[in-house]
Parts: sequence; structure tokens; C-alpha cells
Amino acid sequence: MSSSFPPDIIPTLRVVAMPMDTNPAGDVFGGWLISQMDLAAGTTAAFRARGRCVTVAIDSFTFHEPVVVGDEVSIYTKIARIGRTSITVHVETWRRARNTTDRYKVTQGKFTFVALDDRRQPRPLPPEDGFNTLAEWDQDSLAGLPDNAVPRKSLPGNGGSGQKFSKPSGDLTVRVIAMPNNINAAGDVFGGWVMSQMDLAGGSMMSMRTCTKTVTVAIDRVSFLAPMMVGDELSVYTEIVKIGRTSATIAVQAWRRPQRQRCLQLVTHGTFVFVALDDNNRPTPIPAFQQ
Repeated sequence: MSSSFPPDIIPTLRVVAMPMDTNPAGDVFGGWLISQMDLAAGTTAAFRARGRCVTVAIDSFTFHEPVVVGDEVSIYTKIARIGRTSITVHVETWRRARNTTDRYKVTQGKFTFVALDDRRQPRPLPPEDGFNTLAEWDQDSLAGLPDNAVPRKSLPGNGGSGQKFSKPSGDLTVRVIAMPNNINAAGDVFGGWVMSQMDLAGGSMMSMRTCTKTVTVAIDRVSFLAPMMVGDELSVYTEIVKIGRTSATIAVQAWRRPQRQRCLQLVTHGTFVFVALDDNNRPTPIPAFQQ
């Protein structure tokens, strides 16, 4: 599955490489990339298996491109083989350097998982019929969902400002999995982590569109409409709604997908204002061709 362009599918994960992901030499280390790929592949496997899966084998890897701090890392997954209890997932990782739109393949490989039962013993996979086709949604499927929960397919139109959001809008900029280290003392995923992912997504969108460094200068009031749980998939969508001389206002939406479910639920939304900076960290005009 080698190509010169990213797969024409939505990435399973999309993250930004941070300083905490580097080795002592200051480079983003391969182990971090493989852990993100394993996380993405495990999400795909667990969704297909409708339950817990464990990694049992990982292909060898060749790294074609280095990843540096600030790069947007997109991880694409596709089920390559299904056995009686096992699932093999093909994974590709691509990078986009901050402040550019160019994308480069970093590495690819295969991960094999085995489905486990409640006793952590291998179990047969459930039937595949219809499960990977997310199009069939009848009224019984939708019954009991919260007002801000929608299935991935068959979504109604999106409302405007002040109205309910019935589906995500904008570009998928960040997609991560809530982990145990993202919880507060009460065991809940805390709102500050969600806000940090939204700010990260907004800044990434601003940098890509302006090709400059950016800084957050304002954030709208944010209300949380749904709780995040460990294991939930958090998808952050961004859209530039206003461009000034040196600043841009970006609408940001955060949606959750519970583990092994097909519904998206709006967690929160708001607007973030960023200012473009020059090399001296002073406000700089946004290039005209980006407007």
C-alpha cells in the first residue's frame, strides 16, 4: 500500500508532535511514532472485534522521513486480514511540517491483534455482516441518543451560530484517544485537556493557512455539553471564520466517539483568536494570498 499521497480516507489519529515526544538529542523518537500507530491500529481492531484486543505482532519498520516538533502526524489504518480470533491492520503514518501544506510518508507497517474475552482468553470474532458499513441507521438506532449525539452517517444539516450542531463542520485537525493520564483526581477526563487539544488544533490550522508562527490571544466562553471518558476518541474540527490584518478567528468543535461505538457526540465548541508572528515574535500581516 505504498503511494506518494496520503490515503484518501479520514485518519484514525491526527496529532501534533510535542517537545515531550523527543529523545535526549531533541528528535522525535521512533518509539513514540510506533506507540501512536499501535494506538490507532488497536482502535480499528477493537471497533471491528466489538471488544478488547491485544497486540501480538508488529512488522518491521523503515523510517523514510524524520518527524520534528510541531509536525502534524496523521495515521491511517485499514484492516488487511481477518482470522478466527485475530485481526491484521495495515498502518501508514504521514507528516505535515508546521506552516506548510506538504505531506510526506514517514513509515508504514502491519499490526496483528487478538480479540480477548472477559477472562483475557482469545475469543472468536463476531460476524462481519453490516458492522463495518455505517450507513444503516433506523429510528430504533437513533432512539435514546442525546440531542448532541449523531451517527457517523446519515447526518442532517448543520445549524448556524446559536443553533445546535447536528454534525461536525470544518477540517479534521486533531484526532486523539483520551488516556488515563488525561484524568483529574476524580477519575474524569478534565476539561483543560479538551481545551488544550482545541487550542492545539486551532493553532495548527492558523499556521498552515498563514505559514507563520502564531499565538493565542483570545478564547470565547466554552460550555461542556458532554463528558469525556478514558478510551473515547476526541476529534477536533477547525474552520477559519474571519481574517484580519494580523489575526484570524477560528471556530473549533470537539466531538467524542465512545469506544467501539458509531455515534459522535458534541463535547464543546467555541472560537479562538490567533495572531501571526514574525521571527522576532512581533505581530505580522497575514499574507494576502491566504485571505
